[in-house]
Amino acid sequence: APALPVVVLCATGDEALAVEAMRHGALDYLFKPDLNDRVLGRALHQALDRHRLIEEVSRQKKNLAASESISRKMVGKLREEIEKRKQSEKIKEDFINTASHELRSPLTVIKGVIDNLKDGVLGELSEPHMKYIDITSRHVDRLAKIIDNLLDLSRIEAGKARMSRGKVDAAPLLQSIAQEFQIMAKERGVLLIVDLPDDLPPVYADPDMFGQVLVNLLSNA
Repeated sequence: APALPVVVLCATGDEALAVEAMRHGALDYLFKPDLNDRVLGRALHQALDRHRLIEEVSRQKKNLAASESISRKMVGKLREEIEKRKQSEKIKEDFINTASHELRSPLTVIKGVIDNLKDGVLGELSEPHMKYIDITSRHVDRLAKIIDNLLDLSRIEAGKARMSRGKVDAAPLLQSIAQEFQIMAKERGVLLIVDLPDDLPPVYADPDMFGQVLVNLLSNA
């Protein structure tokens, strides 16, 4: 009866026998000649207390084993999720790189054709024609920048972005970028003003990425 507390009562005061009985699960071993009500009562109380303690330890072990099993399953699922995300990021990165490469080739051709037209390879263009050529050229440049932005974003998310930080004189960079957007702003009826203090301090940044941030802000605006 493994579920019951067992106390062995024996006429033989044999220590080896007592140890053997305890090894097989007895909670106590009593020698009859030394027995009285007080000794028996104390032995039974202690046996019941030890039995409850053993049951509690056994229950805690089962709970711990169950928790460890759940933890292992959760860790396994977490690893699978991480691996899936890595695969998803790899697929996205490969797609962006491939798409960017495939888009750059025709853009380079289009840009070359536009530059040839502006240089008068096919003859002098009228002012309206030049206006549309300029608009097309700007949008080609903008599309090329969008592709570069996609690559930069992909590299940043992958932790592969390389930055060369240093002191950057922001004033001429701001003026140059604003100048690039003046025609676009005028076409949209927007007044673009660069208002900078004379004592504007340098900023600590990667000049290319700093410029790209400004281009993104103006383009979005």
